[in-house]
Amino acid sequence: MMLECVDSSYSLKESTEYKVKVAVGWCYHRQYPITLFNELYYLNAGGTIWTDGSPPLHSLSIIGETKFSLDWSKSNLKNSINTSNDNDTAVDILGRMASVLQEIHTSAPVTSAFGTNLLQKGEENIGQFLCLKGIEYHMGNTYDVHFYASFSLIMLFPKLEFSIQRDYAAAVMMHDPSKMTLLHDGSLVSRKVLGAVPHDIGMNDPWFELNYYKLYNTDRWKDLNPKVVLQVYRDVVATGDRQFARAVWPSVYTAMAYMEQFDVDGDGMIENEVFPDQTYDTWSASGVSAYCGGQPCRLLLLWLVKLMAKKVYDRLWNGSYFNYDNSGSSTSTSIQADQLAGKWYARACSLLPIVDEEKAKVALEEVFSFNVMKVKDGRLGALNGMLPSGEPDISCIQTKRYGLVLYMGLLQL
Repeated sequence: MMLECVDSSYSLKESTEYKVKVAVGWCYHRQYPITLFNELYYLNAGGTIWTDGSPPLHSLSIIGETKFSLDWSKSNLKNSINTSNDNDTAVDILGRMASVLQEIHTSAPVTSAFGTNLLQKGEENIGQFLCLKGIEYHMGNTYDVHFYASFSLIMLFPKLEFSIQRDYAAAVMMHDPSKMTLLHDGSLVSRKVLGAVPHDIGMNDPWFELNYYKLYNTDRWKDLNPKVVLQVYRDVVATGDRQFARAVWPSVYTAMAYMEQFDVDGDGMIENEVFPDQTYDTWSASGVSAYCGGQPCRLLLLWLVKLMAKKVYDRLWNGSYFNYDNSGSSTSTSIQADQLAGKWYARACSLLPIVDEEKAKVALEEVFSFNVMKVKDGRLGALNGMLPSGEPDISCIQTKRYGLVLYMGLLQL
């Protein structure tokens, strides 16, 4: 796809007339033109933060909890100020306060997800970029959703995309053993473990305190690590930037190695763990699942693993679509609209997919027939989950939702 800058003299009237012509002549459903024309909504729906590239400082909330003391050797500040002995005490206190503040307001340490440390010689520091998921989700750069939204960045603003990816590459190498309480059961878990891709870059103290999301332990999610591998590969394919590839490669390798623990039976395919351990975070999966199993990052390296994993994944195929998972539960045969997310990325990156072309075509026809057309005569788009009976899957909140970013992948397939 070739992109062009829009002439600033292009009038609002002309733009509106163009949109009307396209909308009138559109052969699909009315929500698709709206989706296409507003595909950058996720860059402004919740808000964005773009820094000037200076090293980040700890937030005031963190500084307020910092332990410090003014009871140490006398300040040398008075030596540089012409003042009388009567003011020695005041100058001394001020000097000590200045030193403490200087210590608190230090540049980002190595233990932060600050990707500028990965900038190579000659590369421009264009600043750090945070995109909030939405007005109700105050989380910076939620990576599970960035999987969908990042196409607009790599196509239009590749340097911003690289900035985000460097931050996550740095985050993969972070280990934060401090405890946080999970909302779903009250248990305590480490905030972020080495090798895991965080759910988000943080909000209260971004880059320092990762994973503002606390519903489940995202260190055990099965889609975040594959998504960083696929997105980095996509970004390199799109730009040909080998410097970027070399800089983030150690983190990519670590992210792939981390996923080995989730292949519990050694068949080359990761298994879900009976809780919502992926972006559909109220929709539990168990065993091999269509969504997570379709984007195994290890297949980029090992041909033998690909052959093994493909054989396992094909067992989900029922002749019309890929079952949600192989658990045998009452909803394991649900028709997930997003079941071909891995196929979508494979096609975008010219990778050999885990899903055969003919099966993908049949599955898409099934998604269109059930998830789109059997709900309000197709006027609302693709419902996340449908039962093979033709009824909506109402087993959880996520199955009853319509994903706008999901439409992008479906349209490109």
